[in-house]
Amino acid sequence: MIAKCDCQQCGQPIEFDIEHDREFVACPTCDKQTRLLIPIQPKAPRSLRIEGKTPFVAAYLIGAIVLVVAGYAFSSMLNLDEDGTLTLTAICGIPLYFVPTAVGWQKKNRQAIFMLNLLAGWTTIGWVVAMVWACMKD
Repeated sequence: MIAKCDCQQCGQPIEFDIEHDREFVACPTCDKQTRLLIPIQPKAPRSLRIEGKTPFVAAYLIGAIVLVVAGYAFSSMLNLDEDGTLTLTAICGIPLYFVPTAVGWQKKNRQAIFMLNLLAGWTTIGWVVAMVWACMKD
């Protein structure tokens, strides 16, 4: 049976017989030593991967959206005026604003992602750029 894994040096795919799992071989592309490993699960298409953080990102997004909705709901229950409603909703929306920072927290350039998110995240373009940067491979 044939399996496929990526070279740990150059990232190129290598096909091998499963009997050679965990063996070291020379990569046919870069000629450097790499270990053959049978993948545990197939990779999602590159455009859908977020560096293994999908459950965390989903939970963070859902929690942030729930906070915004709860802030708006509580402001109407407390009979706040328009300014109070806006203030409470904005305070509850802060976690949603910092989703790119949370996604990119394990990256080596997390400070730069945070600063971009903090200073330019209020613009839609700045927030999207920070999010894309946080989702990219290091």
